Amino acid sequence: KAIQELFTLDYGRMNAPLGTELPNVNFQNQTTIPLGYVDPATEIVRQGDTQLWKITHNGVDSHFIHFHLFNVQVINRVGWDGSLRPPDANEMGWKDTVRMNPLEDILVALQPITPQLPWPIPNSIRLNDITGMGNMFTNLNPFNNNGAITADGATNFGWEYVWHCHILGHEENDMMRPIVFQVPPPAPSNLLAAADTVNGGVKLTWTDNSANETGFTIQRDVDPAFPNPALIPVVASATQNAVGEGTDWGATISTTDNAALTVGATYYYRVQAVDDGFKTPHEQSYNNTSALLSAWSNMATIQPVPIAGISATSLVFGNVTVGSSTQTLANGQLAQVTLSNTGNATLTLSTALTGSADFSSTASTCASVTPGAPCQFTVTYAPTTVAAASATITFTTNDPAHGTLTVSLTGSGVVNTAITIGAPAVTYNADGVVTVSVTSSPTGFTPTGNLTLTVDGGTPISQALASGSSTFTIVAPNAGTHTLLAAYATQGGFQGSSATGSLVVNQPSLTISPTPNPASMTFGGPLPGLTPSYSGFVTGQGPGNLTGTATCSTTATSATTVGAYTSVCAGATSTNYAITYPQGVVNVVKATAAATILSNVPSPSIVGQIVTISFRVTPQFTGMPTGTVTVRASTNESCTGTLAAGVGSCTITFSTGGARNLTAAYGGDTNFLASPASAPATQTVSGLTVSTASLLFGNQLVGTASAVQTVTLSNVGTTTITISNITWSANFSDTNNCGGSLGPGRSCRINVRFVPTTAGVLRGTLTITDSDFTSPQVVALTGTGVAPVNQVLPTSLAFGNVPIRTISPAQVVTVTNTGTAPLTINSIGLGGANANQFSQNNLCPASLAPGANCTVNVTFRPSSRGNKTATVNVNVAAPATSKTVPLTGTGQ
Repeated sequence: KAIQELFTLDYGRMNAPLGTELPNVNFQNQTTIPLGYVDPATEIVRQGDTQLWKITHNGVDSHFIHFHLFNVQVINRVGWDGSLRPPDANEMGWKDTVRMNPLEDILVALQPITPQLPWPIPNSIRLNDITGMGNMFTNLNPFNNNGAITADGATNFGWEYVWHCHILGHEENDMMRPIVFQVPPPAPSNLLAAADTVNGGVKLTWTDNSANETGFTIQRDVDPAFPNPALIPVVASATQNAVGEGTDWGATISTTDNAALTVGATYYYRVQAVDDGFKTPHEQSYNNTSALLSAWSNMATIQPVPIAGISATSLVFGNVTVGSSTQTLANGQLAQVTLSNTGNATLTLSTALTGSADFSSTASTCASVTPGAPCQFTVTYAPTTVAAASATITFTTNDPAHGTLTVSLTGSGVVNTAITIGAPAVTYNADGVVTVSVTSSPTGFTPTGNLTLTVDGGTPISQALASGSSTFTIVAPNAGTHTLLAAYATQGGFQGSSATGSLVVNQPSLTISPTPNPASMTFGGPLPGLTPSYSGFVTGQGPGNLTGTATCSTTATSATTVGAYTSVCAGATSTNYAITYPQGVVNVVKATAAATILSNVPSPSIVGQIVTISFRVTPQFTGMPTGTVTVRASTNESCTGTLAAGVGSCTITFSTGGARNLTAAYGGDTNFLASPASAPATQTVSGLTVSTASLLFGNQLVGTASAVQTVTLSNVGTTTITISNITWSANFSDTNNCGGSLGPGRSCRINVRFVPTTAGVLRGTLTITDSDFTSPQVVALTGTGVAPVNQVLPTSLAFGNVPIRTISPAQVVTVTNTGTAPLTINSIGLGGANANQFSQNNLCPASLAPGANCTVNVTFRPSSRGNKTATVNVNVAAPATSKTVPLTGTGQ
């Protein structure tokens, strides 16, 4: 070993790392290799070892080297000058700290101390450089000073002791090195050997007392001294550290020895723990060491015997078809038997089969069974007869406790059957005939016994087989597809079977059609009754055999127009009939309608006068007739009018007088028939005509007569008309040439004038009284009397005092026509006693229209003093009245 004092390369501080001294060096070689704490350990000590170290101190300081958990004895000191120095008195005996003098070699003896603890100590497993950087290694081989790559993985330091300088400053300056202390694992205990009744062989169990074993070694021998042991390796306990050392101390470890052991011999077992965790990759290549071994455990002994076992001691094949073979049991499992040996010696067997020859097996292949290695064989059953069969397989073994093993075999030879169902289709109300046949497989057998038939899941019907078949009669089944289930139960060695089929019962056709009553309906009238008619019922059945009641309907309504409308029935159903509902027809025919004359105006009328005939067409039920109505007179005149909302009108002008009958006839439309002539209405036509019914004279000046307007009276009849009187109202006058009678085809004139006596609208009549039935004939007379009104304002003028020979301011007199006729102004002048003292001028026209006015300007020019009077005279034509305006003034 070495202590090498150096200087650091950064600040030049002195340090003294520990290290190793190379062997066989001279003055040309480096003698020491200084190492840091991170460098791999170079000191390996095993429990119980005593080592001698020569430590060369190449330095000038004294150091106090402490060896953790070591007893250390100084042997002697050798100076570099070759002087030998024994230990000092205070260095005698075992110490843990030794003084290192400068430039001196010291020889020490070391013995590691193993503390006795109540539990095992696991090894220290860590990185050399716990920082993980790996850049602080010296990377030298301490044994030859050659370069070496330091592997920094999980490293096994054993119990990991250290040696270092006890001067704290030196220790902190890396003057410390690890020591690998290798302690063998504690010995296992409580080793037991027993037969493994589950896997066979010898089951070995022991207590693991180690926290750092990499495995175990078991020795087996027939000599307790184990001169020629068989080795059985066992892996470490389950929980392991980074180098593969088991740490489950206190756990029970077990393994099985499956070797073939000799019956009657005694075998001895012992076990030890092995720690082989001190080699690469968990050590540097130059630090590999051999495995550490614990002491042997207690010894366990056992005498091997086979223990025979058998599974499936009874094989039941059940029913198997004759002529076939099977290795499948009735429960569906393989017909297989397992022979086991849970002892620790080989099991030997001999086989014998007794009973039915229909059974065979491969049991002879299991002549021997090693521990923990079961042997299996299969059994085959191939029946040759329709009967029950049985057999027994017997094994004779070398198991002292189970000398004989047996397997019972049973089965029955049977014949399979198959069923066919024949069921021809029938129509509802006929019986169904079902034939069921049962055949055998293999063929050549005729099944006997009873057969059942179930229809639609009902109560099974049972009948005996005759020559392998049976015929069933199903009485009048309902229409539809009926499910059949034929079943043949196992009997007389014939296996049961079943089959399904169907019996089809076809539906007969049934039609339900609508029959209207009555056969047709009238437009607007009530719908006809619709009753269903049936066709296709089987004998003895009717509507009561259907579900629901058939009802019929039509698309026609009381408002539908004339035409053909579909009708159909629905509502009845049946599972036994194929019901169809064909469509029927409801014919809507035209309704009747009656024409009625509502009025004929005027009646009586006169020849040539327009007569308006109003009429109505009334439908038979509902609806609104359209089209035209023709009105015809008994004198062959006619007119035609169009209906609107059932009514209408037309006009006739009669050219001859007299009474005649009017009738109306409706022409019909798409929904109504033409009607016959209606009840007659009487139309009377006068033979006397008046050329006008009224005269309008317009405006006429009161007190004057208008121009003549003529009324012509004509006899258009066939008889002479007697004229008894012609009269007129006030304000009117007439002259005529009519005389007392008027013959057929003759006419006369009545001249009428308007002579108003007052202003305003004046009305009157011209009344003709005669022998015609229309007498009297009246002509309305209308005229307006008009007259001017002369209004002069103011009614007087007063000029007051005016200096003589001076003209006063003008004063105005306004003349206004407030009447309804033009006002004729004859003259405007001055009059009175002093007319010469006044003067006037005006622009009034000779005729002043109604509502118009004009002005008269009057002045006073007195020529002498005193009161003066005069008048302004407005003279107008009749019927207006002239007016005078008094004038007064005083000359000053």
